[in-house]
Amino acid sequence: MWMGFLIALAPLFQFFFSPIFGSLSDQRGRKSLIILGLSIGLVGFLLAVLGVTFSSLALLIVYRALFGISTATMTVVQASIVDISTPESKARHFSLYNMALGTGFALGPFLGGMLSDSNVVSWFSYSTPFLIGALFTGINLVLLHWKFEESRKLSKRTPLDVFRGIRHAKMAFQHPTLRFAFLGFFLYLFGWDYFSEFVSVTLMHLFDFGAAKVGNFYAYMGFLYALSTGLLTAPLIKRFPAQRLLLISMLLGGVYLVFFLLIRNPIFFWGFFPGQIFILGLFFPVASTYVSDHASEDEQGEMLGAYHSVQALALIFSPLFGGSLVGAIPAMPIYLGSAMMCLGGLVFAASYARKRSLHRVDDNA
Repeated sequence: MWMGFLIALAPLFQFFFSPIFGSLSDQRGRKSLIILGLSIGLVGFLLAVLGVTFSSLALLIVYRALFGISTATMTVVQASIVDISTPESKARHFSLYNMALGTGFALGPFLGGMLSDSNVVSWFSYSTPFLIGALFTGINLVLLHWKFEESRKLSKRTPLDVFRGIRHAKMAFQHPTLRFAFLGFFLYLFGWDYFSEFVSVTLMHLFDFGAAKVGNFYAYMGFLYALSTGLLTAPLIKRFPAQRLLLISMLLGGVYLVFFLLIRNPIFFWGFFPGQIFILGLFFPVASTYVSDHASEDEQGEMLGAYHSVQALALIFSPLFGGSLVGAIPAMPIYLGSAMMCLGGLVFAASYARKRSLHRVDDNA
């Protein structure tokens, strides 16, 4: 119970704070908000060290909340990318951003496993990864102060609203041009989040994976994601419009995942997954580009904040469907994950077809 709660806590706080930080960054600049988020993250890591050392669940709960607030500044980072990009370079810059995320996701499980193993170094413990996380965050803060230049011209201030996350989620699903896209994104991300969070149970059941192999799998997945977003998808993003690539990646993602059910040998599993991650490596940077392209200059932070609220909602709700379903049916991450991803793709495809028909009507008129 507590594991599911701790998993859902960070995206819950990200859901509330992403649109707040995005809107504030539109009004007050990007740099100060990113510094604030990193500072909160640094405090969170230090509390996690204390929580693990003293076996304090309360401190770990506070850590997860602060971690969620800190990751909410991803909205601001993406808005900064938009600020410094031209329409031609925006998708490429988002690809590089996602490559950096994938690299961290690849190195994190690998280094975390080593840093928590006292057999590697005698003084390593479960608190060591959090201590190193605090160190890297501190270095990041120094580099940000030193090298990052403000990218946003300030705009008119609006009152701070702690319920902006709820309002933005409502706005996302009622937006005149993006509501069906956001609905498709939510369903697609719910499916992928559910699969990625609980596929470890499937791997243990189907292939007798132990903890080490599961950690290697997540590191492998992160490496493939970094490779895809950094190199493999770049030519496609440069050549084809974001909307078309988004349609293809969303329709293929869930269908491809279904073929996981046919794998009986773990050797084929390792060969199967590059295709899945390539599709996701296409989806994430293109989805951000798509949302940005449909927002005005003064709405970049706000609309990307709304998009991150939708992502956070998927992360919040997907763990709630976890324990009982996966315990009863170990392959459930594949069944439900692929079904929700396919449904999200179909919703976006319907939205895409509707827009094309409206454009034809306008052209004929």
